[in-house]
Amino acid sequence: MYVRVNVVDFKSKEAMDEALSIYRLNSAKWIVGAQFLLTMKTSDQSAMYVAVYNSEDDADNALVGREKYIEAMGDLVHDVFYHEGDMDFAYLNENFINADSIQIGS
Repeated sequence: MYVRVNVVDFKSKEAMDEALSIYRLNSAKWIVGAQFLLTMKTSDQSAMYVAVYNSEDDADNALVGREKYIEAMGDLVHDVFYHEGDMDFAYLNENFINADSIQIGS
């Protein structure tokens, strides 16, 4: 498995809320090949985006979708960068899939 973590700093809280909404609505179709997508608000103007893929090739192929999202965010963003690498460990509790905030499928 291969993981890409995007870190985005937004121009305002409202800009972040709008960008996260765009991501929720489009990520499943734009980030093709992702096995798992997660967003986390790290402050009132920044967020992390985690995407897990079967392989580095799948992650590379998904960069087209990442670019679509960056274009869709337009001037909402102050700065964006990412880290990536091979997954070292993952654990998924059976109760996780039943959480209220989980969206299954596209």
